[in-house]
Amino acid sequence: MVTDRRWRNKAGAWNWLTSLAVLGFLVMVGGAGSAWAVADVNNTTISASPTSLVADGVSTSTITVQLYDLTNTPITTSDGTVTLSADLGILSGVTDNNDGTYTATLTAGVVAGTATISGTVDVGGFPLPLNNTATVTLVAGVAAVTTSTITASPTSIAANGTSTSTIAVQLKDANSNNVTANVGTVALSTNLGTLGSVSFSSGTYTATLTSGMTTGTATISGTLDLGGGPAAITGQATVTLTAAATVPGAPTSVSATAGNGQVTVSFVAPASNGGSAITGYTVTSNPAGGVDSNAGSTGLSHVVTGLTNGTAYTFTVTATNAVGTGSASSASSSVTPAAAATVPGAPTGVSATAGDGQATVTFSAPASNGGSAITGYTVTSNPAGGTDSNAGSTGLSHVVTGLTNGTSYTFTVTATNAVGTGSASSASSSVTPAAAATAPGAPTSVAATAGDAQATVTFVAPASNGGSAITGYTVTSNPAGGTDSNAGSTGLSHVVTGLTNGTGYTFTVTATNAVGTGSASSASSSVTPAAAATVPGAPTGVSAT
Repeated sequence: MVTDRRWRNKAGAWNWLTSLAVLGFLVMVGGAGSAWAVADVNNTTISASPTSLVADGVSTSTITVQLYDLTNTPITTSDGTVTLSADLGILSGVTDNNDGTYTATLTAGVVAGTATISGTVDVGGFPLPLNNTATVTLVAGVAAVTTSTITASPTSIAANGTSTSTIAVQLKDANSNNVTANVGTVALSTNLGTLGSVSFSSGTYTATLTSGMTTGTATISGTLDLGGGPAAITGQATVTLTAAATVPGAPTSVSATAGNGQVTVSFVAPASNGGSAITGYTVTSNPAGGVDSNAGSTGLSHVVTGLTNGTAYTFTVTATNAVGTGSASSASSSVTPAAAATVPGAPTGVSATAGDGQATVTFSAPASNGGSAITGYTVTSNPAGGTDSNAGSTGLSHVVTGLTNGTSYTFTVTATNAVGTGSASSASSSVTPAAAATAPGAPTSVAATAGDAQATVTFVAPASNGGSAITGYTVTSNPAGGTDSNAGSTGLSHVVTGLTNGTGYTFTVTATNAVGTGSASSASSSVTPAAAATVPGAPTGVSAT
């Protein structure tokens, strides 16, 4: 026979469990005439008593599983097989108490932490995980002087009367688990330096060792008093008190190699850094005037610039550490800087101004002519096609012709001396040649509407602004006498005032840009201003018979 049973999974959804009774997979709970109970993995509980153990390898806690059915009612008979597991400690086998409860014993190990106990229930060959777990805290045991530790950081300080090291005591139980509570009194002593008072924070006892002026090894010992008198902690810490640092010695083997207005000075580090790392070297020229471009760096080769070609120089080197600067080295042999001609450097500050089919390119001479007078400059356009009309001249402004209006160009410049042509400059910003701007064309479609001693004139902007934005329009009346009240504005409707009612007028319009004023438009049709009509006057001579 086939029987269906329902179980709830971790998400709370129903699962149907179908078993064949003839194969013995269906477990029925309850006696004759009673309802069948179904263990529910969501409602079934796991508990621990006690919930805290000493991690001593022998303390125990009883783990109990209570089965509950779908209605959260305790099941009071056996219902399948329960298994349990723990991630800390050792679990015994599970005992079925035949009353809906199952028990096992958790024996503490020797590692402190939190043991999480989880389980499954197996009904008819289908083991399902229980959603609930139990936890047991495994705490450290009594602090032991044989396993507790004393450490120092740092382990080496200067014997200068001010340097310090932090001494830390970590209490541990017999199984080397950290004891985090303040369980007793810790005292510390040293044979060198001075120890401050002991304080407790975050499970650690600390004190500060301050160096004296005597070098040697400070041995720090401690005792622990748990209430029965102080007992010596087996472990000790040591701190090396080193001699106080001094300035470094003098560098050695100083040599110099001449260049053009400069010298490269190399040397060997001093035999002693004074007990403190060297932070930099400085090279000094004799006669004075040279500049160590690497002053303060720890490299063993420095370049001294600002020297005068043809003048003989010697050089000394000093080393600096945190304490100060040591004595100068012996002087190098004398060397004399001299120029060696090369091609010139690249011109700088290249800029271009666009014209009509051409551009004017200006620039600054290179910082170095290579030791040989510059004989000429050449400007090159990108894209190609431009012709430097001043190519080969030494002027710093060249005109490049043959450019295409509307095309963007950049320009580079090279300098030439007797040795050859140097590298190209950085490119100028992009410019676009264009035909020179002209005055705008004439407005079109001029129309006028008469008013009372005025007319409103409308028009269309000219087809061309001459290559420069229109800055305003002006309307002129014929015959003269009208005033354009919007003269100079860019609106396309202007009001002309000061006209004589009854006189016919035509109007022309001109446009103005940065270059000037263009030609006048064709005249509008004639319009005649007139006073606005009003209601008639009152009749007169009224009589009645």
